[in-house]
Amino acid sequence: MLAILVAWQLSYLPQTLAFTWRSCSVDSANETIQVKELKITPDVISLDGSITISAQVEVKQDLNGPLEVRTDLHKTAGLLQGQSIPCQGRFGSCTFTDICTEFENVCPIAAMTYTVNKVIKIPHMSSFVRWMAEGAYEGKITVTDSTGNQLACIAVTLEVAQ
Repeated sequence: MLAILVAWQLSYLPQTLAFTWRSCSVDSANETIQVKELKITPDVISLDGSITISAQVEVKQDLNGPLEVRTDLHKTAGLLQGQSIPCQGRFGSCTFTDICTEFENVCPIAAMTYTVNKVIKIPHMSSFVRWMAEGAYEGKITVTDSTGNQLACIAVTLEVAQ
């Protein structure tokens, strides 16, 4: 589920030149949702091309919600450096108070290992949008249960170029 959310968030970014990810959990070995692998290919992407997002996520126990997902995305270099990307169309810095009710066919989430391979077409963008999008980004996705216990946290960095 977390891999699908990461893929969905990253699908709106125009071009990825460098991508890294890491767990940002305090105790990642004991978290309920663990991202084992997350990869974006190819490393250099045409703005009119596509990307493939591959992930392996282990869910250690059945989850039925409510599950809160927070996504934070901000620009770290380039035009508008330091700016948080606002939540637009479920992309950017968003808070979903219960993904089980806000998204169809998400819950319940069975305890098992999930493998995701998703090809995402990069939509055509104007030259102005390409210019504005260029730069480095950092993002974080956290998942918590109804009592505020963190179930997962993943941090990503990437660079966007024209």
